[in-house]
This record gives sequence, structure tokens and C-alpha cells, in this order.
Amino acid sequence: MPLFLDNSIFGEGRLWIWETTEDGFYFESRINLRPYDRKRLAQIGNPEARKHWLAYRFMLSSVDDNPVYVDYDEFGKPFPNHKNYEIAVSHSGKMAAIAVHQTKRIGLDVEYFRPQVERVAHRVFSQYEIDFIGNSNRIVYLTLLWAAKEAMFKLIGEGNVDYRNDLNVSKIDICDEGSFGGFYLRNNIKFNVEFYYKVFNNFVVVSCVNE
Repeated sequence: MPLFLDNSIFGEGRLWIWETTEDGFYFESRINLRPYDRKRLAQIGNPEARKHWLAYRFMLSSVDDNPVYVDYDEFGKPFPNHKNYEIAVSHSGKMAAIAVHQTKRIGLDVEYFRPQVERVAHRVFSQYEIDFIGNSNRIVYLTLLWAAKEAMFKLIGEGNVDYRNDLNVSKIDICDEGSFGGFYLRNNIKFNVEFYYKVFNNFVVVSCVNE
């Protein structure tokens, strides 16, 4: 299937989503892979995970005329080999997503709406966040909130983060597409975060940058 979504976000950012209905060869035949990349690809046993891995790189190839390779830091955060911009990736079901920003660190998460998100609510959401969710469209709100925290976690790019206390999201008024705010607070370090989201086909995608 062709590119599902191509949006400009946060001024100098782009967000792409691809529904990976093709086989893995479709993507692999259209990108440059280093021997190191092929070794990593061979270690991915799940066919859908292989397609996601390849689809990220295929979408990223549209950013630059030169070959773009993806490496990972000590926390598993991906970055392009020439570091001229920041990237974040995510997948859920057949949806593979990648976000790019020219000047800011960026986070991203895509999630399918599932009632199982209730199981983690009291562990990862503050009382303020649970209170503003309420009961109307609860699964949509919980999934969007979870995706926002996942995106913020990827933005920070560190381990040992307390989702409930360190990652904070402001009240969200849900529509098909929109924005909201939040902030990171840990060990007297605080910065504000700007979020963009889009709801589509029982999925939600959330991206964020630090303000």
C-alpha cells in the first residue's frame, strides 16, 4: 500500500506512516543496507517486525539524496548516521511510523486502541491525568495518553524514567487531530513538551518535541 500519511509537524518536522501490506522484499529492494544492517535484519525473526524495520529506512530515504543509515545509542534511540536531523520510530499492527525534525529532538508513538490499556492506567498515569480522562471515550483517552508518554520517553532517550511522576501530560480535548502540552520533571530538571496527535482507523499517532 502507498504511504498512508505524510504530515508537516512542529515547523521543521515531518511525520510519515506506512501501512505495511507489502512483503519485506518491496522495501529491501529499494534501500541501501550496510553489511551491519543486513546482520541486524537477519536477527529479526518476526516477519512483521522485519517489514517495520525496513519500512522506517525506506521512508527515511526520502529525506536525503544520499544514502541514510540508522544507528542506535546506548539506550536504543535511533539516529541517522550523519546526524543532520533527529528521528524517532514506532509501529503497531501493520502501521510503521517515523518522525524527523531538523533542529529538535523528537519522540513518536503509534498505538491501536485496546481495552488492555486499562491494566496499566494507575501505574503510569497520575491522579490528575486519570481525573481528566473521565469515562466518556475512556479507551481513546487512555490510549492517547499512553502514546503521549511513550513518545515523551523516546524524546528523552534515557532509561529509568518514572512514567507516572516524571512524564506529565496536560488536559487533552480529543478530536481527529490536534495538539496539547506537557512537561518532564525529574531531579529538579524540567522542560516543557509540545505534542501533536492524529486519530485514524482505530489507531492514534503522537509525536512530541521539547519547547
